[in-house]
Amino acid sequence: MRLYLLLFTMIYSASSMAGTCDLFFKEDLYKKIVDTKTCRFESGSGNSKFLAEVIFIKDNCQQMEGSKKESCYMIRVCPYDVSKPHFQSQTIYQSQLEESGKCKLQGVDTLVGSKFEDPRSPIKGELSCDKNQAIIELSNVAKKSKRCELKF
Repeated sequence: MRLYLLLFTMIYSASSMAGTCDLFFKEDLYKKIVDTKTCRFESGSGNSKFLAEVIFIKDNCQQMEGSKKESCYMIRVCPYDVSKPHFQSQTIYQSQLEESGKCKLQGVDTLVGSKFEDPRSPIKGELSCDKNQAIIELSNVAKKSKRCELKF
């Protein structure tokens, strides 16, 4: 009986966590998220609990209206308390990141959680290259972090 209760709790927690951002982001664009490439990072506790997701959208992103659709990544930061603000990074297009299969970024680009945001996301997302691999590092003020590799 205890094992059954534990399994139910784990399944419920995972499904409620995955659905947190879906409460805020409902546009058609998000219907093509490839869930197996989603990288999640949870931060905080109680009313200050947030979920950050690096999501991959397959062939459904456009840089300009009328342009060819391509694959992209973006970061969503969503509170468990729906009265708190949610955040989304700029779109990261495949053509901006890769050239001949190699990462073409130089330096680090803060996509969400910058000191210039108002309100500011409680989770920071930074995009960079490491050994020709594009990565996003998600981190919180407690210096906990998660590294997400971007693969197209």
